[in-house]
Amino acid sequence: EEDNLSHEAMQKILADIDKTYWFIDPLDGTQNRELETTFGGMVARRKGNEILYAAIFQPMNERVYGNGFFEAERGYGAWRWYGENTRIQLLIASQEKLQRHIVMIEGSSKKAFSNPVVAILGKAVATRTNVSNCFSTPAVANGHASGLLVIDNPPWDTLPALLFIPEAGGIVTDWDGNPVMPANCGKIIATGNAADHEAFLKLLNP
Repeated sequence: EEDNLSHEAMQKILADIDKTYWFIDPLDGTQNRELETTFGGMVARRKGNEILYAAIFQPMNERVYGNGFFEAERGYGAWRWYGENTRIQLLIASQEKLQRHIVMIEGSSKKAFSNPVVAILGKAVATRTNVSNCFSTPAVANGHASGLLVIDNPPWDTLPALLFIPEAGGIVTDWDGNPVMPANCGKIIATGNAADHEAFLKLLNP
């Protein structure tokens, strides 16, 4: 994120399906950093159209609870670490177990609040806007929220979600229900189960 690459240079990297790239977001939730709340760091390893590995670090959770590190690897699940020899697998909440439908919304606050889709979604379910992807992604993967709606975020903000949420048992598509590629992941809807996903897609496409 801090390389200040031009749009053209970033598009060239995203279009390259032969090399392996690390995407690093060293400070996700910049404004929240001033409040010492939901900020953190994220990395994702990508080759072609697959995210092979992703990790998220939440300093506040590490400081308070000692478990602020999350990781996911393709084919091996998503996990939260509780010390050197202990980790617990992240699992999406089923529709039956989740009593409240909460959708985390990530993207520029101005884009979120001015977007008519958000207004439609907000009338049907509880929404939480612009917290930070390093918080929202594990929240959905761990079953604490039923969905994540991303609005025009850059790839380094979204790539971890493309791995964490499916590895925890969830579903990730674009707003029309189509598969998401790393080169085109600015607008996604990620949910914990098929029923929620179908319901949210109908709300996004009235």
